[in-house]
Amino acid sequence: MNAIDQLFQQAATQGQTFYAASGDTGAYDCRGNPNLPTTHPLYNTLTVDYPASDPYVTGVGGTALSLNPNHSWLSETAWSDASRTPPRGSGGGHSGYFARPAWQTGPGFDANGGRHVPDVALDADPRTGYSVYTTFGPTDWFVIGGTSAGAPAWAAFTALYNEYAAARGELNLGFANPILYDLANNPPAQPTFHDVTTGDNLFYSAGVGWDYPTGWGSPYVARMIFELAGSPAPLSVWADRAANNPGGGSAGKVRRPRYPVTPLRQLSHQLRWWLAPVTPQ
Repeated sequence: MNAIDQLFQQAATQGQTFYAASGDTGAYDCRGNPNLPTTHPLYNTLTVDYPASDPYVTGVGGTALSLNPNHSWLSETAWSDASRTPPRGSGGGHSGYFARPAWQTGPGFDANGGRHVPDVALDADPRTGYSVYTTFGPTDWFVIGGTSAGAPAWAAFTALYNEYAAARGELNLGFANPILYDLANNPPAQPTFHDVTTGDNLFYSAGVGWDYPTGWGSPYVARMIFELAGSPAPLSVWADRAANNPGGGSAGKVRRPRYPVTPLRQLSHQLRWWLAPVTPQ
């Protein structure tokens, strides 16, 4: 973890944005290990998922999404499903290893000194999940969920922002956490987050402001892009500029992190790590 954390710190200095799934077994992340027996003490121990718990990574929690008949957003609740074995839900809690960073402030935080997880959220419930076409195995459409579906979607939102910013000669998003927390703590007139206030992650309850199951909530994507760019514009203008200026920003123009960064350590062996797998319906 120390070695990989150094890589994320290096990425922050280079203006790169990392998202990671917060886990799919709620506040009990060790339950995601299929080889862990239910009688093991860790099965019922509050734990968080790495690398989502790394301060230089944006942890993405999960919600259950409801839509209007015209497919527009209606509501969201924190994702949990106690009917599954093991029970499923949005990973979230506080780290027992990483200290709570200076930018992690605002309503909803408790006095615990550990890094709080997650930072943001997106739909992760397989019952309200994502349609994915695959040619791996049976060629067919599937519905998938899990926080590992929400994390790459947040990466896609960031790519859209970077394209819009590049078209305007502005900076890439880069290290996202201090920027997103500043936006959440100083909200504009039009909200940029859906504040998820109901549901739980098998232990912690959602509430107003930041919370353990869903962080600051899910994004109003276009509004968030305009606010981060500092100049709201009609959606058509944003779409046209993004479409006509692909590539996601320019080298050397990145947001500098507000969180202290240390040099990259030399790695003496190959590092391998995986995000939590998506959860099929």
